Amino acid sequence: MIKRLISPSALFLLLAFPRPGLAADVSTLTLSQCYALALQQNESLKIQGETVYQFEQRVKDALSAVLPKVDLLYSLFWQDTTGTGSGDGGVGGTLTRSERPEAKVQLRQPLFSGFREFRARKGFESEKMRQELVFKRAHLLLYDGIANAFYTVLRLEQNLSNTQNTLKLTQERIRDLESRVKLGKSRRSELVSSEAQLATLEGQQEVLRGQAASAREALQYLIGQDVRDRVLADEIPAVPPAAAIETVLARAQSRTDLLALAQDVKTKKLALKVSRGAVYPTVDVLGNYYLKRVGFQEPIDWDLLLTVDLPLFRGGADLASIRLRESELRQAEWELRRAQREIESVLRRSHIHLTTALAQLAAFREAYEKARESYRLQVEEYRYGLVNNLEVLAALRTLQDAKRDLDNTVIDTKLDYLALQVAVEDIPQINAPR
Repeated sequence: MIKRLISPSALFLLLAFPRPGLAADVSTLTLSQCYALALQQNESLKIQGETVYQFEQRVKDALSAVLPKVDLLYSLFWQDTTGTGSGDGGVGGTLTRSERPEAKVQLRQPLFSGFREFRARKGFESEKMRQELVFKRAHLLLYDGIANAFYTVLRLEQNLSNTQNTLKLTQERIRDLESRVKLGKSRRSELVSSEAQLATLEGQQEVLRGQAASAREALQYLIGQDVRDRVLADEIPAVPPAAAIETVLARAQSRTDLLALAQDVKTKKLALKVSRGAVYPTVDVLGNYYLKRVGFQEPIDWDLLLTVDLPLFRGGADLASIRLRESELRQAEWELRRAQREIESVLRRSHIHLTTALAQLAAFREAYEKARESYRLQVEEYRYGLVNNLEVLAALRTLQDAKRDLDNTVIDTKLDYLALQVAVEDIPQINAPR
């Protein structure tokens, strides 16, 4: 007797709207795999990687400024000696030679320049470290973008599946109504109302199908592989409770973007010292060792030239450069302060979103279970004539809305969880190469 009370539509309901957590695990393409593929594809990361490499070379180039420069030089001077007489030696004879060859090894060594070269090198090292931090942050932002694209596909395809299931249930209601209308047990208006709902669901189905296809194209662009026929597998089974906000804020102090801005402040301080060093004197030594000379200079094997350059007036350029660097330093300090405030605000909001989503998830899960039971009872009561078809359709719409709200909240909860993890940079998959 009990078996006869369970109608075909109620049995289909149990299959069409399974309980959360009972779906089969088909691992085809996970979020981690999508991120790994995007790493190979993303041009922005490759560009940022080249920027890091360029600053590595600038550090090496800055080091060369304090090292000696050694050159091998050879020169051959020709001149017209017609009417000058032919000197056999001495200064006059040397100056009136038609040819004067010279070969030498020359060494240039800066001795002092206000420590500008050393500070410039430290500045490039600091900037290289900042670019490395920016590079790592770019990996986190890429992961966040991939996660949003990945779960957008899952959300739309789940909504499409729910709509298709509701459409099948509505078609079953229409078939049942058609037979009841012929027998005079139901009004034709109920049938027309069901057909109108069916047409609406068919329109929603096409909209969702197009949106899901577009979302897959967006994911395909990010990872560089065809995903039209790939099954996306969710690897986050359940979202754990959010940590205390104090813990979240403490963990965020080591965020790479904050460290990068702090490093930028350090770079600007070094740039200011370099500009201040421009007002100091410079001392250089130039040495030559001669391999070949002619005339009276032939016995002279080497010479040294010590140069001291004390800047006295340059039209205010040095002072303007110092003031410019001071302004850039203040600007960098304000940027760091603003970022600290913004990040704290974002973290607090992300924490609120996650805790709220977790609370909503429990409520929507209970609402879905109640809606499933309500629809099952409405179908049974309809067969006994206790309710009309409009009430059954209303229960079906309630079930559809409850399932959509539950599925969307599940996705929102996971996205909020990942957003908070990205905000505190706690993503195990992130390992930026150097």
